[in-house]
Amino acid sequence: MKVKRITEYFHWILGTIDKSGIVADRSAASFKVRSKYQAAVYAPRIRGQRPGLIFRDNSTLNLREEMRISRSGQVHVISYVYHYERPDGYFFRYEKLEHPHPDPIFEPTLHLHVIRDAPRFPTHCTNLAQVLDVIRVNFFR
Repeated sequence: MKVKRITEYFHWILGTIDKSGIVADRSAASFKVRSKYQAAVYAPRIRGQRPGLIFRDNSTLNLREEMRISRSGQVHVISYVYHYERPDGYFFRYEKLEHPHPDPIFEPTLHLHVIRDAPRFPTHCTNLAQVLDVIRVNFFR
């Protein structure tokens, strides 16, 4: 993806959330500009408040993305966490580590957690649009 300004990426994130048709509340989504070429997107779990993005069935998605924009406008997501949780406690979480773990079998740079923090399953590089598609197809049909 290419952008002219770093804030365009945040607008793309909000549009992706809205287009999913399954998110009831995205008010926790925020954007922090760190420099002209670096920023972060958050929809965090905040103590004492409702967590992250809230879906129509009260499941939630906490997300964090750290990204850099090249001088040519190319977006590079350097790390992410997408933690989806159902009201009954079932969860899955995709993670991309900014720095490789010393033991890549124990904790691959790109990994998936399901129901527990361990084991960490190796997975592909993903993004918010793909995660929302996984949620929609598996939990909102």
